Amino acid sequence: MSARVQVVLGSPWKDAVIRHLEPRSPYRPWLYVDDVRKGDSVVVVFDTEPRLVLTEVGRVDVDGAIAGLHREWVFTDAVPASQIEADLPATQALVEGDAADALIAAVTRQRFAARPEDRFGMTTAAAARALLESRGRCTGCGTAFPLDRPGAREAISARTVGAASRDWPAALCVSCVTNMRTGEFGSFVDFKFFRHPACPHCGRRRSRRIVFGMPAFPFEPPPWVDHRGCCVTSERWSCARCGHDW
Repeated sequence: MSARVQVVLGSPWKDAVIRHLEPRSPYRPWLYVDDVRKGDSVVVVFDTEPRLVLTEVGRVDVDGAIAGLHREWVFTDAVPASQIEADLPATQALVEGDAADALIAAVTRQRFAARPEDRFGMTTAAAARALLESRGRCTGCGTAFPLDRPGAREAISARTVGAASRDWPAALCVSCVTNMRTGEFGSFVDFKFFRHPACPHCGRRRSRRIVFGMPAFPFEPPPWVDHRGCCVTSERWSCARCGHDW
């Protein structure tokens, strides 16, 4: 049987990211052609600038609904469309035959290949990546976003930062946006560190949460995380200023 790939456009991008993270969302952002069959492969493209492509190839589920994608687990790795080394339609489309096989292979090759530098920049692509990488939780306080509610898009603020910035992008809840503003924090990194305990040795608020384990794919931790190997110790915090662990 000839391969078939549904190129699905998620538009508007914020609704599409929310729907991808939460299948119970009332949003209907997926744009696709009428000819949809059970078992078709699916490549998801978000209408950001530049466009982002999920690097996990999905399949149309049993009821033929494109909305039934990636439900065993939420896959959040996405790369710019220019990184896909195959012909990728500019909008929703059905790709068949050898072209479909080539597209599947090209997308699969980019699995876990999102570049760290692409999370920076004042673009909608960077904003979408911040929301994807949040996995549905506020980067500031960890509270789950109400993704299954009609007002989800207004409940989330994607904070982007320039490539030369020493700050870090974030997906923030309304409360954290307000607290950042009223606290007059100059950066999200300062705000995040302020939420951590002060170092008991030097008193500075540059405490990083210690995380143990080895990631299964390339991973760049944010500044407030001290990622260590598999040798677990009792310490839970480390100071980025004086090096004290506790």
